[in-house]
Amino acid sequence: MKLLFILTFKGSIKKWFKEGVANREMEIPMEYLRRGYFTHIQIFSYSPDDREEIKKLNYPPELLDRIELICPDQNPGGFFAHLKHSVDLKKIRAAVKGGAKVAKTNQINGCWTAILAKFCGCTMFLRCGYILSRRLFMNKQYFAGAVASILEFFSFNLADIASVTTQDALDYIKKFMIFGRDKAFIAPTYVNTTIFSGNINEKPTKPDVIFVGRLETQKNVFAFLRACAIAQCPITLVGKGSLEAEAMALAKELGLKLTHHPALQNEEIAALYRQHRYFVLPSLHEGLPKVLIEAMAAEMVCVGTPTSGITDLIHPGKTGYMAADFSPEAIAKAIIEAQNDPKADTYAKAARQWVLDHHSIGSYVDREFGYIQTALKA
Repeated sequence: MKLLFILTFKGSIKKWFKEGVANREMEIPMEYLRRGYFTHIQIFSYSPDDREEIKKLNYPPELLDRIELICPDQNPGGFFAHLKHSVDLKKIRAAVKGGAKVAKTNQINGCWTAILAKFCGCTMFLRCGYILSRRLFMNKQYFAGAVASILEFFSFNLADIASVTTQDALDYIKKFMIFGRDKAFIAPTYVNTTIFSGNINEKPTKPDVIFVGRLETQKNVFAFLRACAIAQCPITLVGKGSLEAEAMALAKELGLKLTHHPALQNEEIAALYRQHRYFVLPSLHEGLPKVLIEAMAAEMVCVGTPTSGITDLIHPGKTGYMAADFSPEAIAKAIIEAQNDPKADTYAKAARQWVLDHHSIGSYVDREFGYIQTALKA
């Protein structure tokens, strides 16, 4: 039995490598192969360069040999070329005839490929890491949000099974699910707790904070920089995005001591976590943020803002610290509290234990495959 793994629209392994997340994004498919749940993984990608990029993944050759790529013959030149590939029925039919029994999406964007695979005979598994329409509406992209809402309505109702990362997201999608609400389940974001590990007692006591994420409005980057200026703490910042130039200019204006890494691979981020004690995620909205779960797994003292996703993970007085709101002053106050609280190390240890109990990759794969088996038998 093969799994057809459909990447986000215009996505590719090459793009993942540029963003430093290739090995991380492939953890679940590779774990499926490792456990023998699927014989092969067919990856529906948008770049022919992935035929070479796949060789760079940090996995055993015997697993990489069981990956089959479905790519365009040449790099798509624009939106419509990508769209043409995403609805290439010839390639989709060939994948199903070649043994694909389950078509799983990476996100909602591009899920129409899975819908076509369903009509060709596949079981459709709609995986949704975050509710796209809500993210677009929060970013004031109203037309795109409306289009995403329509896509979500049809895809969630057509899917044989669907997963979201939080109870809040599940409650949201059930409002417009007409068919089979019981087919949707919560699959909390997983992390590799072997790569992301650490001992708070061995971390340096310096006040430096680390932030990992896209430099976009959603991440509240400017408020974060101003908060660090108030708290007088150096910053290690990992990420890039449309606000990068403005963020760097503001950091200079504020006189911040800042080290910037535009992109790092998973193992490099894990190494940085072992060198830092404090992690801050100041987002305005989130799904279930993987970077925060990884920081918790690395036994860091974590500070967040009061938005869904973060509040599912950081429990003040137990696993970390929560800013009162999204302002620089509130974030700075939470950072200062974390740096001066004698109980902070205890919270860091509890944060790692929380991840081990709720977000390990092994339990995630077993649970998800259980839902897949039920859908296949239906």
